[in-house]
Amino acid sequence: MTIPAGFCFSWGPNWAQIGINELMLMDFMDVAHTILHELAHVAGAPGLRVAPKSLAAERSVLYCGLRKRFDPKAFGSLEISPAGDGRTAVV
Repeated sequence: MTIPAGFCFSWGPNWAQIGINELMLMDFMDVAHTILHELAHVAGAPGLRVAPKSLAAERSVLYCGLRKRFDPKAFGSLEISPAGDGRTAVV
């Protein structure tokens, strides 16, 4: 309950690790929404630390048949991974 719906553990030039809160697994559309949102971060959509008001990752769902799942409060964060080999996004 305390972790976000989805998050990217980290990513690099040709890989990404995306996690999904098990509560999201109750509905396949929530899973699709969460994965799409997180992939938008992997593709460069900024998070809270970079652009606090950006909804770039969340807006990606508007173009993929998930308009009803759009959440105007879906702010996240983008941090450099401590290992220095990727980035971590938390939404």
